[in-house]
Amino acid sequence: SAQDQPGAEPAVAVEAKAEGDRRDREEAEKGGPSESGSGSGSGSDDDSDGSGSDDSEEERRREEERSRRRAERLAAMAARAIAEREEAVARLEGEKTSLEKLLAVREKEQAQEASELQTSMIETMEATEIEKQRHHSTRMEALVRLAELEVTNAELAKSLAREQWNLEVQVDQVAHLREEVDLKTFAQDKYKRKIAKIQKTSAPLVDENP
Repeated sequence: SAQDQPGAEPAVAVEAKAEGDRRDREEAEKGGPSESGSGSGSGSDDDSDGSGSDDSEEERRREEERSRRRAERLAAMAARAIAEREEAVARLEGEKTSLEKLLAVREKEQAQEASELQTSMIETMEATEIEKQRHHSTRMEALVRLAELEVTNAELAKSLAREQWNLEVQVDQVAHLREEVDLKTFAQDKYKRKIAKIQKTSAPLVDENP
């Protein structure tokens, strides 16, 4: 999607910008009548020029204040989005850890079952050789048992393969979310720099016009 690509404006930034524009329009509408009234109340040319200059300076300060607030809102929404992504990454990492533990336990169980299977096969074959002459049926039973054990071992191998595949899927998801977090962090840093620049340029104006 567009918000996952570097350089694209995140969805939270678009939403915050729309909200900021709406608030700016409301503030402009509220401030409009008073500004026009102050300009029409003067009777001399000098008063009109001074009022127009004051109105222009006031409008410029208001515009800078709106820009600063908009940038702060963008940064706050970006920070919330990053926090949500980080929570998702932490949750997936926890699931990954659980799957890794489960896989380790399963591998240990399979190794033990394989050892028991090998021991059982050896014991069965030895017993078969001893009883071969007297009980031909015993050998057949041993072969059936061996076949059953081989089927069990094959099922265990399939189960292990499924667990390993699930683990790889979880690892891919964690990597994807980490990439998204990096993109959101880059956007947040960009907004922070923008706020700092606005604050730096607006601070002298506040000192000159208390």
